[in-house]
Amino acid sequence: KIKLYLAPIQGFTNSLYRNLFSEYFTGFDLAIAPFIASVQAKQIGRSHIKDILPENNSGMPVIPQILSNDPDGFIQLASVLFDLGYNTVNWNLGCPFPIVAKKKRGSGFLPYTKEIGSFLDKVIPAIPNRLSIKTRTGWKNSSDILDLIPLFNRYPISEIIIHPRIGI
Repeated sequence: KIKLYLAPIQGFTNSLYRNLFSEYFTGFDLAIAPFIASVQAKQIGRSHIKDILPENNSGMPVIPQILSNDPDGFIQLASVLFDLGYNTVNWNLGCPFPIVAKKKRGSGFLPYTKEIGSFLDKVIPAIPNRLSIKTRTGWKNSSDILDLIPLFNRYPISEIIIHPRIGI
């Protein structure tokens, strides 16, 4: 069965938008929330995750999306999201914004296949959630995906969403 997802657009598809959208339009199976950046903190405050708190998302099922190249920060945030009831988290390997990509996050991480493998080696066994991935075909070159697909196939990833374009 084909599933229809409401795609995330930073600054637009927040919880208010998603709730109102689902009130007036039907047919969407779920929404991917705009990304939450992982943080190096002992505790993740409610203000950091306000948009995906369950009480703020009543209209349709939501999958939180994490932007990170730090496995420890990702694990910490994914665990907090699991405790909130999110059985799946989505890893953002698609954000093209230069300020994000320059830090080797989002689509800026795509040319670093070995580092992505190390990230997944650490994250997959440590998170209680299922992991899905949103990616592009590459950062500067669409052939990056040819190295990434065999890598992704080594892991129990629940879903891969591919934007058929490059990051830049």
